[in-house]
Amino acid sequence: MPVQRHTLREGFWPAADFASDACVRHYKGEGWIVLQGFYHVEREILPVHRELNGLIRLKLDQLGLSVTCPGDQQLIHVDDFLAICREDRQKAGEIYRATRHLTALQKLLVKEDSLALACRFMNTRLLNIIPYVPIRIDIRGEEKYLFDWHQDYPYIQGSMDGIVLWSSLFDLNEGEGGVRIIPRSHKAGLRPVILCDSLNERKNGAHTIAIDDAEAFEKEHSISIRLNAGDVLVFSTLLVHKSVPMERGNVRWTTQFRYTNFEHLDAVRRGWPGGMIEGNAFEKDHPDFVIPEHQTT
Repeated sequence: MPVQRHTLREGFWPAADFASDACVRHYKGEGWIVLQGFYHVEREILPVHRELNGLIRLKLDQLGLSVTCPGDQQLIHVDDFLAICREDRQKAGEIYRATRHLTALQKLLVKEDSLALACRFMNTRLLNIIPYVPIRIDIRGEEKYLFDWHQDYPYIQGSMDGIVLWSSLFDLNEGEGGVRIIPRSHKAGLRPVILCDSLNERKNGAHTIAIDDAEAFEKEHSISIRLNAGDVLVFSTLLVHKSVPMERGNVRWTTQFRYTNFEHLDAVRRGWPGGMIEGNAFEKDHPDFVIPEHQTT
């Protein structure tokens, strides 16, 4: 079935409606919603830009590179970041890893409405906040780092009813990438994965597993969603989705916040398993959902 660009308003809600019964029903049934204007651009998004610019400036100084972006520009200094990439790609990677610890990003993670949303959607009073708070920095031409069809649960675990808040630091226009989802795919539960690089020889740790028979999902009805800065795509950690490659533009800057449920009975039984970033391999907790690497060759 051909991919459809999501142009209808079905599934798109004003941020203030996140707790409404209709909004929750759509999320439960479809596995996703979009909340428009959930983050305030001036108060909550631009502080992330400014802190990112601080990291970029420090790496420019370290490399002896000149600033090319105007000093009064509040938005991320993308050209300066790309100059760092050209000079020393490893230094750009250091910026990526450091973004996890930005104060403005941590404030978004524990935003009162975010916590209330997570509690409402998972019907819990006790949140398990996943400590890995990344900014994805996707550069056109580096598509090897993008994700094919996958579920988030194998990477973060926590609880089977976990949720993701996915947003962009810029408006995403046509051809500038985004995320593609398969509505209702969360209802099939956890999918088997293949161990495809168990020793991480390719130095791309998040890609040491892959969902089994990913090609089959190309035949499923899918929706490609673009967001404006401040909008949030909320989806289940069991929803099958993938990255959309950029056709134009240079860099895509997105954030992902994840929350799981301490009260989920399976999570309690398993001892609230952590994810890969905490050194916990998916195959340890769910061996029955893992296809060994040697069986795929």
